[in-house]
Amino acid sequence: MRTKNSTVLLACLVALFCLLPVSPAASEVLPAGKLLSSVPCRSRKGFSFALYLPSSYQPGARYPVVFCFDPAGRGDVPVRLLQETAETYGFILVGSNNSKNGPWRDILEAQRVLWKEAGQRFKAAPGECYAVGFSGGARAAVYFALAHEKKFSGVVACGAFYPERIRFPKRTRLQFYLLVGNEDFNYFELTRAEKMLGEHGAGHWLSEFPGPHRWPPQAYLGEAFAFFRAEQMRRGGLPTNPDFLERDAARRVLTGKRLAASGLLVAAWREYSQAAALFKGTRAGREAAKHASALQQNPAVSGKLALLPRFEELHRELTRAAGLREQTPVLKELNGILRSGEPGAEWAKLLIQLAVVQYREHAMLSLMQKSYKEAAYYYEAALALSPGDALTHYNAACAFARLGDKEKALNFLEAAVNEGFDRADLMEKDPDLASLRDTPRFIRLIQRIQSRKD
Repeated sequence: MRTKNSTVLLACLVALFCLLPVSPAASEVLPAGKLLSSVPCRSRKGFSFALYLPSSYQPGARYPVVFCFDPAGRGDVPVRLLQETAETYGFILVGSNNSKNGPWRDILEAQRVLWKEAGQRFKAAPGECYAVGFSGGARAAVYFALAHEKKFSGVVACGAFYPERIRFPKRTRLQFYLLVGNEDFNYFELTRAEKMLGEHGAGHWLSEFPGPHRWPPQAYLGEAFAFFRAEQMRRGGLPTNPDFLERDAARRVLTGKRLAASGLLVAAWREYSQAAALFKGTRAGREAAKHASALQQNPAVSGKLALLPRFEELHRELTRAAGLREQTPVLKELNGILRSGEPGAEWAKLLIQLAVVQYREHAMLSLMQKSYKEAAYYYEAALALSPGDALTHYNAACAFARLGDKEKALNFLEAAVNEGFDRADLMEKDPDLASLRDTPRFIRLIQRIQSRKD
């Protein structure tokens, strides 16, 4: 929905992320084997990061460093998920508390500070940095690794990958591990990314887990780093370890079986197929190939795979459209699929949900910029597709109140309360609703919320 100039953005990245010397602070002592949720940055007041040093950590020694990005700036969330992996591989985990969804200039500044702090405090193993992120944090992680490509080995991108309007480099030495929930509205962003990476010759893996748009379970994140090691062995960057490859291939087969047992047959087929290719020659790799072949002959799998290009094209059209008018034909087709119950209806639902997310994001940005007419327009569009969201009703009320349409604002506010909105304290303080507070309907809504809590 938002236009970005790729050349300008990548130029900003180069300027902001000039390579820094990597050396530890001389006198600092940080505890190993303990998660620190907020380590203050010395170079910038108000900035901090979550940190985990492996139990084996020795100051002055070189370690792989994993930089983590959460869309809400909760650095400790991914760091906690990766603690066990850090112990297994001897990683330093650094999670930004300042990089979050929002203007890219703020993300880039947070990353610049984080890179400088890590460079001053720790020694990174040459070429062995990794970036991990979820949703908007995944996009931040991809940018971060590309900005320091020579120092990075891989990226774990969860629930998102790369914005539509920014050109991905034709060549990269990085490896990419993509993770997405089967109910994630960004599902097709990841399947399309997997194909694009294959066309570019980049090492990659796409793993699907049960669930919506969220951080993946801990075990799935751990498997990402096993993949990086196996891929490095395949490409000659590390000595081949047959025992490691056999064990990892066997884990992939078990993952495929769990996915198949939960009904995620396409995800299971993909897991088996990738394992058969990466672990060719191992016993478990041959087993994976047999499972993949059997699943591909299953009509439920072959039918879904045949539909996938159509939905990936619908995703492309939806995300590249400049506004609601251009998206209307796509949404009409998706609603037709959904109403008819034809194959792929659940995928149509995901793309409609993606449109709703886009509208809400555009509306919220417009609201913050005081473009109230545009905010109201996009909130109404979001509610037309997904009418049951209490917070969207509330925000629509804020936009219409700012426009001076009290009746419409109160209608949306009442709908929010009907859908379960219960923040009477926010309603009484929110400056967007100031024009409504003396109206009898507003007072009655406050009383309704308070009576529900009594």
